[in-house]
Amino acid sequence: MIAADEDGKVKQLPVNRRATGLWRLLNPDGLRGDFLVGDLVILGARKREDMTDVSGTLIALLLETPKYQVQVCLSRQFNSWISIGRIYDDFFEATISALSLMEGWEPPKNVNVVAVE
Repeated sequence: MIAADEDGKVKQLPVNRRATGLWRLLNPDGLRGDFLVGDLVILGARKREDMTDVSGTLIALLLETPKYQVQVCLSRQFNSWISIGRIYDDFFEATISALSLMEGWEPPKNVNVVAVE
């Protein structure tokens, strides 16, 4: 979950490209054309009224991984993923590439950014 200043657009805060990219990658349906502004906080999932911690997997992916690649799911039935494109040094560059795939290539709604070992 991403927490943002609800009045950020009214305050004319700058667009946060990185947070917007992550938000769109994690929530591909219903975010078309919208964007996030200003500083944001990434929170864990919501359980009832409480928030959980951000997963260690997400922290490692965002802060501790040196290389990234985009994957697409070729078969949901067999959970078949294939890496495509180049290797990225920055998670958010890989995210922009993944979003471009989601927008320009039908279907793939199932696109991931993964760590390269």
